[in-house]
Amino acid sequence: MGIITHGYSRTPTYHAWANMKARCNNPNASAYKNYGGRGIKVCDEWNESFHSFLNDMGEKPNGLTLDRIDVNGNYEKDNCRWLSTQGQSNNRRDTVWVEIDGASMSIAQASELLGVPYERARWAVERYGKQWLDYAKSDSAGEIQFNNTSGYKGVSFHKASGLYHARLYINRSSIKSLGYYATAEQANESVVRAAADIGRKM
Repeated sequence: MGIITHGYSRTPTYHAWANMKARCNNPNASAYKNYGGRGIKVCDEWNESFHSFLNDMGEKPNGLTLDRIDVNGNYEKDNCRWLSTQGQSNNRRDTVWVEIDGASMSIAQASELLGVPYERARWAVERYGKQWLDYAKSDSAGEIQFNNTSGYKGVSFHKASGLYHARLYINRSSIKSLGYYATAEQANESVVRAAADIGRKM
């Protein structure tokens, strides 16, 4: 391995390869639970050889990160690309990109990966920027009311009207009422749309 990686061990491409392997293979890595712990693997060719990874992916371009096209798929040639956090290539212009342990993904992909509601992840990114991950995963942030009887975040049952009240909690002092709906599902759709709209305007 020393011969194969000679001259590359300090390059951004090598670090991308090493980080990819760590989050899939090393149970002690901070990101392992979201990758190897979920069954995400590195293909045999890349796992065994940095040169195979380099031949398939080329040098890491400045400003780009290693991205899996299918966030639930493995690290392999047909499922990987170098992608910017601004979403260059064929992605929607309003997609907001985040990075988790060196891997670039949309907020929707990140929320699925972390097992948290999309609107919570979006709120955390908009509110806390690069520190969003801690708030997206923690229930102790205290800035969004997530405990209610409706089963949806930002949705509560209004006894007086018999309807479901939808609210978007932007921060401690800013709460936007989105109206009342006949079902919790309709109220939840309103919250999700409102969170996405705020993201497109910012």
